[in-house]
Amino acid sequence: MMHAQIIDGTIVATRATPTGGAWEDEQWLDFTDAETLAAWEERHGYTLVVETPRPDDTDTTKHDESVVLVDGVPTQTWTARPWNADEIAAREARIQREATRTAVKAIITDLKAEKTRAQTVIDKTNATITGADTKEVARAAKRIADAAIDLARFVKDQ
Repeated sequence: MMHAQIIDGTIVATRATPTGGAWEDEQWLDFTDAETLAAWEERHGYTLVVETPRPDDTDTTKHDESVVLVDGVPTQTWTARPWNADEIAAREARIQREATRTAVKAIITDLKAEKTRAQTVIDKTNATITGADTKEVARAAKRIADAAIDLARFVKDQ
């Protein structure tokens, strides 16, 4: 929630609605109490802002927030505008970071799976190990090494 400070019919400041509490004039104000919050609002000239849903941004349009007086009531509004070059670059960088995280997580998941497969075969050595088991351990070790190389290359390319 948000509050707007109105002086002489003009919004001069906005702020998040106080939560919890605060000290004021050597007195603790508990803002979870509606009467205390209402008294604080009146004392400081703040009015609760009527909030409106933010429209979804698109690939070409971003929405900027503002608070304006509508029939004397502070109301949240959203103005559509094209993304600027810095915002587009930041958005593309964020998308790339998310793709990188997804790729690294997939490689790590593969490494964990290979380690589990190898550990299963190694645990069999407590009983008896066969030639097939030895080959499977070697294959698992190769897959782990390959996945580790993939991860190293990926990180290097970033």
